[in-house]
Amino acid sequence: MRTPVPPATPVPPATRRPARRPAPRGAIAGAAALAAAACLFTLGADPAGATGQEAVTNPLFQSPPSEGWTCESGVSWSYDTRVEGRPGAYDFAGCTQQVTVQPNHIYDFSAFVSGAYAFVGVSGPGIEPVQLWANSPNLTQLRRSVTTGPDARTLTVYFHGWYGQGPYQVRQVSLYDTTPVYIPPCPGGGASLPTSPAPTPTPASTPVPLAAPSGAPLPPSPSSPVSPPPSSVSPSPSCLPRP
Repeated sequence: MRTPVPPATPVPPATRRPARRPAPRGAIAGAAALAAAACLFTLGADPAGATGQEAVTNPLFQSPPSEGWTCESGVSWSYDTRVEGRPGAYDFAGCTQQVTVQPNHIYDFSAFVSGAYAFVGVSGPGIEPVQLWANSPNLTQLRRSVTTGPDARTLTVYFHGWYGQGPYQVRQVSLYDTTPVYIPPCPGGGASLPTSPAPTPTPASTPVPLAAPSGAPLPPSPSSPVSPPPSSVSPSPSCLPRP
C-alpha cells in the first residue's frame, strides 16, 4: 500500500510594487517657479531694514502738528491750509521732529511750502545737513536726496519762517526711504531653474453638423478650422548668478 504524499504548501505569488509614475513636467516646472519666487522675494529682504517707508510722522499734516511734531508759538493748523506759521520779531514760528533712520540708506527729503521765507531742513549725525527755502505766494516743492552714513540712527526734521517776516504755509514734509532692495543670489550656485516649454497649439477639428430634421435647412459649414487662441506662457523666474 502506497503512503499518500501530502500536497506541497502553496507559495504565495510575489508582491509586485506598483511602478512609480514620473511626475509631469508641468509639476516640476511649477515647483521650480515657486523655488525661484521664494529666492527673489523671501530672501530678497534688505538685511538693514525695510525700504519704501516714510520716516516722518504726520508728514501730510492731515491732523494738527501736535501729532508727531514739537512746535513753537505762532504755529496754527486748519484742514484747508494745513500748517501756517506767523513769525514774530524774535522767533521763527517753527516745528521739529526726531525721526528714526537706517544707516547707509538713501532718503528723499521733500516739502511743499508757500508764503514768506519758508525754511525746511534735516540735520543730525551721519549726514550732510540740508536746508532749503522758498519765498513765493505759490505752492513750491523743495526737494533733496539725503544719504545716511554708517552711524546714522536719529535725525531732526524741521520747518520754520524768518524773524519779522510774513506768514508761511507748509502742506507736506517727508523723508522717504528709497534705498533699492538687495536681492542675494539663490542657493545652489545660481544655476538657472528649468522653464516649462510653451505648449504647441493644436487646431480644432472641423465641426460636423448633426443631421437636421426633414425639411429644415442645414447650418453653413465653417470655411476653415477654428484654432484656439495662442497661450501666453511667461518664463519662470531664475536665480541671480553668483559673482
